Amino acid sequence: MKIAVIKKNTVVNAELKDWLLDGLRSLGGFDIEELSSPKDISADFDRVLVFGGDGTMLETVRYTAPLGIAVLGVNLGHLGFLTEFDKDVTAKELASALNSNEFSQKSLLEIGFGKKTYLALNELVVKSSTTRPILIDLYVGGKFADTFKSDGLIVSTPTGSTAYSLSAGGPIVSPDVKAIVVNPICPHSLHSRPIVVGDDAEIDIRIAGEEGEASVVVDGSLVGDANSGEIITLKTSSKSAKFVVGKDENFFDKLLKKMNVWSTTLQKTE
Repeated sequence: MKIAVIKKNTVVNAELKDWLLDGLRSLGGFDIEELSSPKDISADFDRVLVFGGDGTMLETVRYTAPLGIAVLGVNLGHLGFLTEFDKDVTAKELASALNSNEFSQKSLLEIGFGKKTYLALNELVVKSSTTRPILIDLYVGGKFADTFKSDGLIVSTPTGSTAYSLSAGGPIVSPDVKAIVVNPICPHSLHSRPIVVGDDAEIDIRIAGEEGEASVVVDGSLVGDANSGEIITLKTSSKSAKFVVGKDENFFDKLLKKMNVWSTTLQKTE
């Protein structure tokens, strides 16, 4: 089995990564190649093993999803909600997971902006480029839904519902629910609340107002700026992100473990 290895550029636990990879090599059956960037992932790899946090996973999935390659993550970052294993994993556990054929599929957003198309596992964020709120028109299925006067707008998948959208007051959506969450950021209105639509909905976001200027961010990466009148389109992609399922832990177990235990206060008292 050919394995591509991706690591966070500033990985703080390189010794653990090397120890686990040495363990995998000693077990046999794995052709392991460490890559300098997710951009180097090609279709001839069977699995991609990621050492890092959620940011590294998001970047990697951008390249594995179009190729249909399954990803397995070891959390060397902070939260690690997208990774399957934490730092206490053993080489035997990694080998067993890599050899398994049990996978989960996570939906992706297909985002059209300018002349380019982007894939997002978590979310699209359209955010004011200044300290002033902006006006954003929302259309769902070609029909006008609302105008938000806010710091911006988050459109997330169920996977992304536990990320930025959650911090902005959005709902937690179970990964088996076929939905898209539209969540205004700090809306200057009492009626503006998160909206949940079906995953078959086509969404258009229009920067309104005469002086609208917004940053367009896909899974944490700035992809450009949108000015008044520009339109960003979204829909659920026909492609999906493929993840290796390495242990028997359901979504709610992980949610309680990660969200209730991981906090700044806890880290300071440890």
